[in-house]
Amino acid sequence: GLTQEEEIEQALYLEATLVRERAAAAKEEREARERGAPMQASVDLLDSLLLHAYRAAPPEVQAALEADRRRLRELKRTFWGWGVAFPRSEAFKASVDLETYSCIAGSADGTFWASESSYTPEKEQSARRCMLAINADRSQAAAEVGYVASVVDMCEGDAEKAGQKNQLVIGRPLPALARLSGCPTSTFSSAGLPP
Repeated sequence: GLTQEEEIEQALYLEATLVRERAAAAKEEREARERGAPMQASVDLLDSLLLHAYRAAPPEVQAALEADRRRLRELKRTFWGWGVAFPRSEAFKASVDLETYSCIAGSADGTFWASESSYTPEKEQSARRCMLAINADRSQAAAEVGYVASVVDMCEGDAEKAGQKNQLVIGRPLPALARLSGCPTSTFSSAGLPP
């Protein structure tokens, strides 16, 4: 027989497993809908045509075609992101493609508790670093539209028990004069993360 504490822990684990399974099923349904969306096939075809035209075009035409491809990629991000473009900041958009960003965001979304059989310190550290990257993107996006953005720990000093979702991005609008003068608008700290 199990102790009452063990029964509670087992029930919580089973509940968490059920929630994860439901989330995975919902994600699969959403992905199936997206794959079947007629617009996605049209956009993918247009992207492929633009790429072929870009490769065959002389250098003076390539810049215009590349701008069209960037606009098309932004359309894809916005449409399949339910109106929210990912990555959020221009800095991340310039350096991280949507597939890589999705992988980072998915890894940041995982919470690994020491009581889980799949827990390893490496997974926990990786998830925390991915969350750090996502929060940096969010902070930069806020700064780009005139906010002072800071990331703070909600459970200061108890990061081990809080998991990697322990941060909160807080922003406040900069006064117009400060925005015009080019004051720094993002403060981001990686406190609590291993080097």
